[in-house]
Amino acid sequence: MRDPKLWQRCLDYSLPRGPEGQDFAAWCAEEEDITPSQAKGLLRDYKRFTYLAATHALEDPVAAGLVGRVAELHEASGDGPRYRREVLNGASWRVRARLRRAEREALTRAYEAEFGEAPYGWYWDSRSKAAYWAIAALFIIAGAGLAALDGSLAPLALGGIPAALVLLYARTKGKMAGSDGMSDAARYGGGMGGAG
Repeated sequence: MRDPKLWQRCLDYSLPRGPEGQDFAAWCAEEEDITPSQAKGLLRDYKRFTYLAATHALEDPVAAGLVGRVAELHEASGDGPRYRREVLNGASWRVRARLRRAEREALTRAYEAEFGEAPYGWYWDSRSKAAYWAIAALFIIAGAGLAALDGSLAPLALGGIPAALVLLYARTKGKMAGSDGMSDAARYGGGMGGAG
């Protein structure tokens, strides 16, 4: 580890309470619709990311996916600047919905070098449901078109069933795996290109 003292400061730092007095992990769980155990793992990854940014292990640090959302919540709390100044020696990063391939590869290399494991891909992936809504809409539109040609509502119903399944998957994604919400592939780096 490049800087064990810095890592200990990151671990020791108490993140602020949420707007309703709940601890930061509970606030994240509520905001992102994840379980409390997922939120605790997510906060560990956030602190690992901030450590990598502070040690310059990442040339251009980018927080993405749920880790990016935690960074945004931390900023919204008003405590983010203090954490960067007092713990991280003024480190900074950008937030984006998704990592580019080169950023993902650099993150994986730095993360494995410092922590001996690949980052959990699930924490770093975008949770946008726009693609799922678009797929569901295509099923419904196709069913409506077939219903108009056929003269009955059966094709519309058949288009609606796959649409409902797509939306159900989008709603429960990340919660259907193990008790911590991760499949073995995500737990062992499958989502980030790490060794499995």
